[in-house]
Amino acid sequence: MAFDSAESERVLGEIERGDDRSRHASGQPAAGRARSAPTGWQAATWAALVLTATYLATCLTMLIVLIRGRQLVDRIARGPSSVPVRDVLDMANIEVTSFVLYTLALFAYIAGFVAFFVISRRMLRRLGYDARTVMSHWSVAAWRSGILVSLALAFAGRTTSIETTDPERAVWHNAEGELIFFFAVRVAVAALLICALWMLRKRISSLIMGRPVMAPAAQSAPSSGDLG
Repeated sequence: MAFDSAESERVLGEIERGDDRSRHASGQPAAGRARSAPTGWQAATWAALVLTATYLATCLTMLIVLIRGRQLVDRIARGPSSVPVRDVLDMANIEVTSFVLYTLALFAYIAGFVAFFVISRRMLRRLGYDARTVMSHWSVAAWRSGILVSLALAFAGRTTSIETTDPERAVWHNAEGELIFFFAVRVAVAALLICALWMLRKRISSLIMGRPVMAPAAQSAPSSGDLG
């Protein structure tokens, strides 16, 4: 049973409003006989969530390392003899290690969300839903916009003002400032993807299982006997 875009959107609306009629409109099993989501799709969803969370952690790590590196440069500028060479070497090793881990997490993150979207679209089409309608969500749009912003920042330099007469230090600060801002945006982008994946997981699971997303039951007011 195939649905066009309008029908898929109507079914989604009924499900998210908690309308039991969506089970019949979508051809899904009745309550008590709801089928579970395919194992492959569930695995792809959780893998994408874990990989995105790992990528978010590496972005945060890079952000912290860059800030500490900038502070170390300031210490060196104030008094080179006050900073042990060991501290400089340790910071250099930390930056290299953090960047390697970030790069690995980046490729895994890309593979994770690509696999999720491909598998989800194929599964929805196989079940007869309009994949574009089902997977349209504000968090997905925000995440895609964040990617465009981060790509624009990667090719457009930013100038960080600094009061110094040392041109080398000024150049270093500008470069560090650009990287710090870049990774801050990446943290926000990764957080948006986690939100998008979670919302799509709930939406698609509800469609597959034929079970509406029920609003929490209103808590009844206490009776006079309970108060007494």
